[in-house]
Amino acid sequence: MLALVLSAALAASLHLQLVADGLASPTYATAAPGEPNNLYVVEQPGTIRVLVGGRLRATPFLDIRSRVKSGGEQGLLSRGSGLGSRDRRRSRRLGKLLRTSVTARRPAWRVAAYGLRNPWRFSFDRANGDLYVGDVGQGDWEEVDYRTRAQLKRRWNFGWARYEGNHPFKDGPFSSAAPYVPPVAEYRHTGGSCSITGGYVYRGRAIPSFRGRYVYGDYCSGAVWSLRISGGRAVDVRREPISVPSLSSFGQDGAGELYAVSQNGRVFKLAG
Repeated sequence: MLALVLSAALAASLHLQLVADGLASPTYATAAPGEPNNLYVVEQPGTIRVLVGGRLRATPFLDIRSRVKSGGEQGLLSRGSGLGSRDRRRSRRLGKLLRTSVTARRPAWRVAAYGLRNPWRFSFDRANGDLYVGDVGQGDWEEVDYRTRAQLKRRWNFGWARYEGNHPFKDGPFSSAAPYVPPVAEYRHTGGSCSITGGYVYRGRAIPSFRGRYVYGDYCSGAVWSLRISGGRAVDVRREPISVPSLSSFGQDGAGELYAVSQNGRVFKLAG
């Protein structure tokens, strides 16, 4: 009972600190190595803005709006149909590089996983390299998938389309090229939830009680959850007392502090 009371008290201390407003449909936030005071924020229409010491720099780091078709699922989201000729030339150069790699008998990439439907944000724990994936469902269930760094040396099947979350979804052929592994967490489309936004394992210093927890949320409802992994299983899964409408992404700065990005134009820092 005491442990439950302490857990609830720690959860209640989590809150959001607004660090940027007035952005144009932000979709991602991240840091660059060697730049501990800078946070780069991607805007869907085709710009990347920079927060320097918590202040938004007036001049964008990148502005390719003239070459990006934005709206819906198009924009600065790595969608080829929304890019201009220069970006297509870059793609052709990448294709040439890949062909050279094959000729030289060096693998350009390898299939690390099967059975993911529509991953929206995956991340590696910066402390140990473990993989966390937020995989968007189709009917009723959203899921979190997990594999340790050591397990990533082999292939795995995360279940789609035989399963949605832990639930049977569709009969038919099921790839035997990799062992099936169920999700470690799931939630249903209730309370306005509809689409998972995967996050990060918190490794910052500002909220010591939160360290080691994986944070994720839902785009539609704005709900935010967190969990811990113990023995390959999710434990202490809890709904956090914060909400981020139109939650498009989480972000991580150079110190491991976490941010939540709202497509409504705001970026928040998770604080204790």
